[in-house]
Amino acid sequence: MLKILYGPNYFTKRVELHKLRTEFVEKNGDLSVRDLSAQDISLSDFKQDLSANNLFSGSEMIIINRAEENIDLIGAALSAAESESKIVILLIDVLDKRTIQFKDASKHSGFTEFPAILEAKLKGWISSTSKQLGFALNPALVQDLINRSGAD
Repeated sequence: MLKILYGPNYFTKRVELHKLRTEFVEKNGDLSVRDLSAQDISLSDFKQDLSANNLFSGSEMIIINRAEENIDLIGAALSAAESESKIVILLIDVLDKRTIQFKDASKHSGFTEFPAILEAKLKGWISSTSKQLGFALNPALVQDLINRSGAD
């Protein structure tokens, strides 16, 4: 199974990844998850990982961070045979929408886009989240937080 988490909204993308990972670990254990950087894995190693069985459990989750840094991995993941025992999650921040990799990825059933939050909505989200956590932020402080940390 292939999941593609795409977009600049780092927070909601990470929340979704955490949910997927937690559900998987509950069923298969910590040793069944591998978290890799696209820069640190070669295409041949990735293809071998897709076809090999996990030593520690029947199922395996492979998370590739910043997949856009090794564009060949995206193509390999898209063309790999679907497997219920392998879950591959590609985390992609930015990918040129004119490329064939983006067009193919966006057509995949496991593609989920996490667009950037508009600043007006972000202010409301920060205010409501802070209230849920038990404290209130005044509007000037919310704006300062956005200025310092960015909208993502």
